[in-house]
Amino acid sequence: MLLEVDLGPRIKALPPRIRVAVAAACAERVLPLFEVMSERGVATARAALRLAWSWAEGQEIDPRARRSALSTIEELLPKEHDDRGLAVRTLERAGSAIVKALEATAIEEADYSAQAAALSVKMAQAAVHGFELAEDGKMWAMEEQSFQERMLALAESGDVARVRAGTKEEKSPSFLDWLEEEWGWDRDDDEGDP
Repeated sequence: MLLEVDLGPRIKALPPRIRVAVAAACAERVLPLFEVMSERGVATARAALRLAWSWAEGQEIDPRARRSALSTIEELLPKEHDDRGLAVRTLERAGSAIVKALEATAIEEADYSAQAAALSVKMAQAAVHGFELAEDGKMWAMEEQSFQERMLALAESGDVARVRAGTKEEKSPSFLDWLEEEWGWDRDDDEGDP
């Protein structure tokens, strides 16, 4: 049985750029779920994660670019009464992970920024956890939780580059194989990082 651990307090205690790196790492990991479930907007989701990563790595981002990306992704999220079931919940959770990772860069609102980073990680976990009834779903949720804990341990070193490297090393959660087989998702390793 999976014991969910609330990583929120540890994430909120991190310096702003490090916590954005953790949020971006977790959101990036569930980006394929967003890509499979979304009918459009994959480029926008990738661009939003690129903005979050660039901010975490020390660059400043234009608040207008952040607002534009957030607005576009929020438009892509399911609306009330959408009846696609599991796909809707997964799309919403994966999209929310991406949105919250980018919102966490708005450090002018420090408390909100910290909450957004923690919620991004929680939504990434929830996106994967939604498949718990699938044959391998519980294993995927455990893998995701382990990944998040590893990213947080790397983050606690205070080095964004270590979090980024850790993300790149762990690009292949087992649910990606399932996405390829069951949903026809095309794993394009040439596409590069968000």
